[in-house]
Amino acid sequence: MVERGKGNEFARCNTKQTPQEQIPDLFPTDKAGTLAAKKFCRPCPERDACLERALDEKIPDGIWGGRTPRERNVIAKLKKQGIIYLN
Repeated sequence: MVERGKGNEFARCNTKQTPQEQIPDLFPTDKAGTLAAKKFCRPCPERDACLERALDEKIPDGIWGGRTPRERNVIAKLKKQGIIYLN
C-alpha cells in the first residue's frame, strides 16, 4: 500500500496534521465511504499534488487528490490527449 501524506507534512491525511481516528477510510468500498473520503480531501492544500502523484505512479486504488480510480482514469486519458493540463 502506498503511504499517505508521505513527503508532505501539509497533507490532511498526514497524521502529523490530522489524528488517525479523524481520517476516513481513503480506500472505501461503498458510496458513502467514497463520499466521505472525497469530502475529507476537498480542503486539503495538497490535493493537486496528491492527484498528480496518483496519476504519475498509476495508483489503482483509493481516493487520491479527491478523485476515485475511475475519475483518475478519465483525467489521465484527457491529459495524455493534451485536452487538460495539470501542474
